[in-house]
Amino acid sequence: MKKYNVIVIGLGLIGMQYGLDQKRKQPASHIAAILENKNLELIGVCDTEKNARDIFREKYEKISVFDNYSDITNKIKQKEISCDIIVISTPDSTHATILNSLIEDLNKIEKPLIIFCEKPLTPDSNSARQVKSLIKSPNITIIVNHTRRWSEIWNEAYKLSKDIGIIKKAAFYFSTTPENKEVNQIRDGIHIADIMNWFNILEKTTINRLDLPYFIYDFYIWGTKGKIEVLSNGQTLNFFKPENSSRYEGFQDLKLISTKKYNESFFAKIYTEFVEFLNGNISSLSTNIDDAISALSAFEKYVFELEKSNK
Repeated sequence: MKKYNVIVIGLGLIGMQYGLDQKRKQPASHIAAILENKNLELIGVCDTEKNARDIFREKYEKISVFDNYSDITNKIKQKEISCDIIVISTPDSTHATILNSLIEDLNKIEKPLIIFCEKPLTPDSNSARQVKSLIKSPNITIIVNHTRRWSEIWNEAYKLSKDIGIIKKAAFYFSTTPENKEVNQIRDGIHIADIMNWFNILEKTTINRLDLPYFIYDFYIWGTKGKIEVLSNGQTLNFFKPENSSRYEGFQDLKLISTKKYNESFFAKIYTEFVEFLNGNISSLSTNIDDAISALSAFEKYVFELEKSNK
């Protein structure tokens, strides 16, 4: 059984700590998903925060821990270690710097390498295009963690969106997350922007961020031949079709055709897909760097501006 070597840069919430949260559907972090996958070998991690490194060392004694990602890339360049996947799970303000450095260092790599970056790829679409322009090697694949692309419920919603006729309107309702109270809400809004691109509903979607003491993340899409709802942060999918009204002659009402419940971990599916890609069993992944750039463009033009106009 072939195993692929993985390095994780950043041991924060999504890098490591969500994997220690017993309330979350596991695996809920990069570290947890990598360690759970029998085809992957975590060979090194790094973080600039000593406390994060100490927590990791205490829990995973045999895995190398570095203070700086450049120490790892130097070892890759010198062929002291072999790496197949590099994960960037640092704060989004650091992504451009890390990506530029990694690409410059690894453009001569002689085998396929996936660089899996947390969202957003960079702070804006211009810097994202700059990152793409630096890639010279066909062996480097950059993927951004737009998690809904690997989600069973969102893929089902996408398929159903083709069965509701002409899409007339779509709407997102979400509440402010505790760690991100800035107006642009890029860590929340970039997912919305990616879904708007994916579903081709950029000009038909309203964005509604609600100041509530509880968490919501709901999506509605209305077509001439039906309606779709994705509710409870991706745990419930409702599909409606019109039928002749039992109340009014000459009118139609929506009938609930199906309700599906989901409780899924995106991370397990993501890393399984990476293994399939590296094995050569599939030729492409569920998303790519162009999707990431398009999501940033959509965020700048639609999500951020629409949200400001709704205030």
